[in-house]
Amino acid sequence: MPDPFHSIRDVFPPSHPGTAAMRTAIVAAGLGDASDGCIRGTLRAEVETHKPHLKTLPTAPFAMGA
Repeated sequence: MPDPFHSIRDVFPPSHPGTAAMRTAIVAAGLGDASDGCIRGTLRAEVETHKPHLKTLPTAPFAMGA
């Protein structure tokens, strides 16, 4: 399966993807929709388990993908 988070990681300057950007990537990948709580908790933790460098990025300076 393609990595639905590639587009939100490949930004300049690199930043920690926000909830809206993650939701956009999830929906674009055809994985349905997820609640804010699920994205901020469960999904973000799972992504950062496999891609720990995302945890170190600064918060996005603007709403990406909103």
